Amino acid sequence: MPRKLLIDTDPGVDDALALFLALGSPEAEVVGITTTFGNIETGAATLNALYLLEFSGHPEIPVARGARTPVNGACRTPATHVHGENGLGNVLIPAPLTAPLRASAPEFIARTVMDSPGEITLVTLGPLTNLALALELEPRLSTAVAQVVVMGGAFRVQGNISGTAEANIFNDPVAASRVLSQDWPLTLVGLDVTTRVVLTPDHLQRLRQPPHRLGEFIWRITRVYEDFHLRRYGLVGLYAHDPTAIVCVLDPTLFQYEEALVAVTLEGREAGRTVMKPLPPESLRVARHVPKICTDVNAGQVIDFIQRRLAR
Repeated sequence: MPRKLLIDTDPGVDDALALFLALGSPEAEVVGITTTFGNIETGAATLNALYLLEFSGHPEIPVARGARTPVNGACRTPATHVHGENGLGNVLIPAPLTAPLRASAPEFIARTVMDSPGEITLVTLGPLTNLALALELEPRLSTAVAQVVVMGGAFRVQGNISGTAEANIFNDPVAASRVLSQDWPLTLVGLDVTTRVVLTPDHLQRLRQPPHRLGEFIWRITRVYEDFHLRRYGLVGLYAHDPTAIVCVLDPTLFQYEEALVAVTLEGREAGRTVMKPLPPESLRVARHVPKICTDVNAGQVIDFIQRRLAR
């Protein structure tokens, strides 16, 4: 039976690839999309999500617009230098024909999970603001969700927005601290593994052959993103951050994990830093669940998984 996924996202080039991957995988049933700020501001992220669903032939999937700022109200600058001014590599897209729900993203998350207890996997590909707000609305969320998979964090590698912080955590460290300290089944897919999954120009070219509508669209939106990786990291290709998180949901056997508590630095020069904390002795544990942190990955098999699903 397919896993029911509710995806919180800020599309974003790699978010778009992740959505296409989830929609093209028989192991997944996407039951909703919620949007947030990060790669692009929330209004544009919502339009992008609606269009990507229409492009994929799934306009029936509901989209709920989410938070515009972190929980503390601070403003964040969108990563347009990474993803383009519109979040999709500056590729012009038509206005979507569908509209978002009237319910906010936190309301939609809470309602969807509580209506189907034990069935919904929450996948976050952006800052954790919507999920933190949903927990405020519905404290029982933690006992009703099947799993939470977060693309975020950097533990034994450098950050990508500062020397110590990964962008999704940095963009709302207060929300991240609330979500990552919650007692629920949580898996963190951070830069420790996502920076090992690199889609090369050859991988992307193969998606275009034979003429393939989705592969051509992916090629076009990744030009700006690929150029950023070359200028910033000297990398020929691009890190598949968000698609790697989707693969972790659908085939967790391709990853290795460590169990540890997670602390988030809330302010100062190291704001957004994530730190693994050792577990207390068994006799002193009160939490039912301990976070699982991805520490290793079979990158080749993850890339094969991504290519097979996107070529469907």
